[in-house]
Amino acid sequence: MKTTIKHLILGIVALLLCSCTAEESPAAPEPDKERSYTIICYITCGGLDYDVTSMLNNLCQVTVPRHINILGIVKWTRGLDFDYSDGSGGVTRFKYNHGQRKLTYSDYAANTFRIDDAQNMTNVITWAKEQAPADEYILLLFGHGIAYDLKYDALTRGTLLDDYYKSYTGIDTITQAMELADTHFLMTILNSCMMNTIEYITELMPYTDYYLSSSHVSFTNCDELKLLVEGLMLYGNDDVSAIERSVEYDISREFELHQTSPEYVSDKMLTKCSSVDEFNAAIRSFVDIVVSLYDEQLAIGKEAFDAKYGFTTEHIDEALATSYYFHGVFVESYLDSTSKGDPFYNFDIVDAVSRVAAATQYPELLASAESVKEAADSAVVCRVSSYVEGIDSVYPSVTLVNSEQWTELDFDKARYESLAFDRATGWSRLLKRNSATYPHSN
Repeated sequence: MKTTIKHLILGIVALLLCSCTAEESPAAPEPDKERSYTIICYITCGGLDYDVTSMLNNLCQVTVPRHINILGIVKWTRGLDFDYSDGSGGVTRFKYNHGQRKLTYSDYAANTFRIDDAQNMTNVITWAKEQAPADEYILLLFGHGIAYDLKYDALTRGTLLDDYYKSYTGIDTITQAMELADTHFLMTILNSCMMNTIEYITELMPYTDYYLSSSHVSFTNCDELKLLVEGLMLYGNDDVSAIERSVEYDISREFELHQTSPEYVSDKMLTKCSSVDEFNAAIRSFVDIVVSLYDEQLAIGKEAFDAKYGFTTEHIDEALATSYYFHGVFVESYLDSTSKGDPFYNFDIVDAVSRVAAATQYPELLASAESVKEAADSAVVCRVSSYVEGIDSVYPSVTLVNSEQWTELDFDKARYESLAFDRATGWSRLLKRNSATYPHSN
């Protein structure tokens, strides 16, 4: 009997100790708990009202599970009348209603709402997080894009055309909004033309784990949101690389379903931002070598330089000028011979360094170019492209201008050297030294 009582007492004590431990420790997560996602949309139509309307309607073809939320704003174009806009423009707020399996809309702001205002973007992000708290946040920015561009008065203005003000939003606005909203994003999507620039990627790197965009002129297929949600439904709860598998499904299906004509020379690319530092370090090493060669030829003269190396910096200029020009593809496919449109300055970064190395056959440059490509391949998680010719694979774009253009276009005033990318790589040193005649130089 004593032994039985003793065992009983010990059992009770052990149970009490377990109870105390359980109360003091955080509860273990449910094994079947779905990882929650909130997709925050910040959309400005700029004449793309039909495409935006179709994209939102197509989303509703999917029965979205409750652990995935989609909400945000759309700024409509004045004069265009579609399902959710009467032609007067203005800003509409929307949210996916899981019970009704559709989007619900409400008036949000007048035409005077500025898309390029950081506080406005912050307010939308904050509202979305309050409405739909989640484990992971994805920011979708949708509108016209023009890559890195100097025609506007703020740092790297080049995306999200606000038709009412005829102005673009810059990376400075986007990063400021992310800071003000105190939000780190799992992924930032710029569904805009030519916004897959290394300048943008590097600037956004501290605020987002992944970056998804296109280096070419992009063609909206109106299924972007639907396929992203489908990808998250399939792979979003994976323990490893959930977003990578989700996006790979998304963009592969987009191109499978819609990129069916040779007119659609395009791409989409997902970059892992944690690998960008290594990418930029490899670019800096390349720039260091090239700059030293330019400076040495200037110091000893072209003839002596040629005798020493078997090439001149003119070979470097020619290689840079013939590297893959993203906007040139659009010009050749869509614009007639009398109108080239506005010049753009975005070239494939890996193709540019590879061509320089191949043209010179200089061992240090050959090794450096290979390092750039290896680092780029580590950073680019997945990519799709259609009807791309002249290069094996598409990579992020980079700005290329010559020394005269640097002065004429006033890159100093545009604060190019204050960009995180230029601080990391010193790319501006190359821009201020080369004399290449680019397709946009004439």
